[in-house]
Amino acid sequence: MLIKKDITVTIEGRNATLSEPIYLYKNDRNIDIVFTISDAKYKFNEYSGNILVESTARYATVKVLKPNGEKFTSNKLPIVDNQVILAITQDFVDQIDEIGEHRVQIQLWDSDGGRITIPPVSFEVLAPIFDDE
Repeated sequence: MLIKKDITVTIEGRNATLSEPIYLYKNDRNIDIVFTISDAKYKFNEYSGNILVESTARYATVKVLKPNGEKFTSNKLPIVDNQVILAITQDFVDQIDEIGEHRVQIQLWDSDGGRITIPPVSFEVLAPIFDDE
């Protein structure tokens, strides 16, 4: 079974906010964080006003800066139903030094290699009351 968390990212100038905070715990896994991006005023073609709706954005990459300084960059992910999905896998938050704030930045790509980067957002990984045996 896959767990899903729907989040809207709203962009205002050089800041982005989440519709609600994201909290995970060390060793959480098989979770899709589904980002819908709202109010980005960049146009991928002359008709689009919202960055994903009516645009030619085809792919996204998700960059994550973990609290331990580790950098993660996803492969190019297809944009499906105007959403970008970050998959939290078994080894994504399984180390003690990954507890803390994770900074996330999404890059959107068109079919010609054009790219726009949206402002970063954050989510928190917390420590469980004790580790699993």
